[in-house]
Amino acid sequence: MHPGVRHTGIRPAGHDPAATAAALRERATRVRGFFAAVCPPHTGAEPHALLRIMADALSAQHPDGSWGPDDVPRQKPSFTAQTIVMLARVGIRYCRTADGGRETLGPGHIVQRAAAWLETVQRADGGWGEDAWDTSHVLLALHLCGYRAGDPCIDRGLGRLRFNVAHGWPDRDSYWFGAGFLGAAMQAFNRFGDSESAFRTCNQIWEFWDDDLACFRSPANLYDSSAPAVWQTACALSGLRSSGPVPLAPDRVRRAYAWLARTQSTDGSWGPGPWETTCYCTLQAIEALCLLGGDGGHESAARGTDWFVRTYSLDEPLVARLMTAAAVARTRSHRLVTQVSFYWVEEILDLLDRYRVFSEPRHRTPRPGLGRFAVLVSIVFQLVILAGLLVRGAL
Repeated sequence: MHPGVRHTGIRPAGHDPAATAAALRERATRVRGFFAAVCPPHTGAEPHALLRIMADALSAQHPDGSWGPDDVPRQKPSFTAQTIVMLARVGIRYCRTADGGRETLGPGHIVQRAAAWLETVQRADGGWGEDAWDTSHVLLALHLCGYRAGDPCIDRGLGRLRFNVAHGWPDRDSYWFGAGFLGAAMQAFNRFGDSESAFRTCNQIWEFWDDDLACFRSPANLYDSSAPAVWQTACALSGLRSSGPVPLAPDRVRRAYAWLARTQSTDGSWGPGPWETTCYCTLQAIEALCLLGGDGGHESAARGTDWFVRTYSLDEPLVARLMTAAAVARTRSHRLVTQVSFYWVEEILDLLDRYRVFSEPRHRTPRPGLGRFAVLVSIVFQLVILAGLLVRGAL
C-alpha cells in the first residue's frame, strides 16, 4: 500500500458482518506481517511476543487511570508510577503544560489520566502508597509528566520524604525498609534539585552497608523477616548513581555492583523466593545495572529481562506482567521496531478505529470465527499500535 491509497477493508452498510470481519482480518494480518518483518530477532522470544507484553500492560489501565491489582489497592500508586516510566521509555509521554484530551494529546492522554489519578490518591501526610519507596517513585513519575517543585502535590511529597530524613526514617516496620528506601529518596531529591536532602540521605544510607559482603542489607535485627539484600543493594545503587556521572563513594559502589552481578542466578533472575519477591528483586537489579553502563551491566540486565520474558504468561498476576513490561522497556525498547513510517502508524490507528465501530452492539451477532477476530484485534493490534508509537519519542 501507499500513502493516500488506504484500503480499509470495510464494506458498505448492509453487507454481511461476517464478510466485513473477514476483510478486516485480512487487513490486520497484512499489517501484522509488516511489523514482523521490521522487528529484529530477540533471544528467547518472537518479536510479536515483546509487543504483546507491552500491549498487555497498556490495556491493563483501570477506568480511573491507574494500574495495579484491584485486590491490593495500596499497591496501585507504585505500579501506576512504574507504568508511566515504562511508557515514557517507549515514547508515550504527557506534559502537564499541554491542554486537551485524546484528540490533542494522542496516546499521551493515557498518561495524563494516570497522573491525574495519582494527584487524587495522595495521602494526607503527603505520601503515596504503602511507604517512602512508593512516594519516591511517584514523585519520579510525576516529574516525567512536567510536575516541578512548587506544585502542591510535589511539595507535599518531598516534605514527607524530608520528614523521614529528619526523624531517622520512623517507618521501620515495613518488610521492605532499608537502604532501598533511602536510595529511592535520593533519586527523588536529586531529580527535583534538592541536593541538600539528597546528601543527608546519602550519609544515612551507610547504616545498612555490609563491608564484608560489599552489599546493602536490611537492619541487622530484621535480616530474616525483611527484603533481600539484592533488592536493597539495587535500589541503593540507583540512588547513589542519581547524584551524577561520578557516584558518591565510588569504591563502595564499584564493589556493590560486582556483588550484584555475582548474585545473578543462572536463569537470569535475582533474589530468593517466593516468586513475586524474585520479580521485584530482578526488576530493581535490571534498573541499577542499566545505570552502570558498559557491556557488562547491560548484558546482565538483558539476561534478567530474558528471564521475565520466558516466564511471562497472561495467567500471571497483573503485578508480574507489569514488571515484565517495565523490564522490556528498560532494556529492549530500542530493538522492538527498526523502521516504521508515519503512514503505517496512521494505518494501524485507522484499523483499530474501524474495529471499534464494527464491534458496537448492532454488529455483535454471534457468527463463526468472530470470537477469534475479536481476540486478534483487541490484543494483538493494541501491541502493533504501541510498536508504531515507539518512533515518536526518545527511548
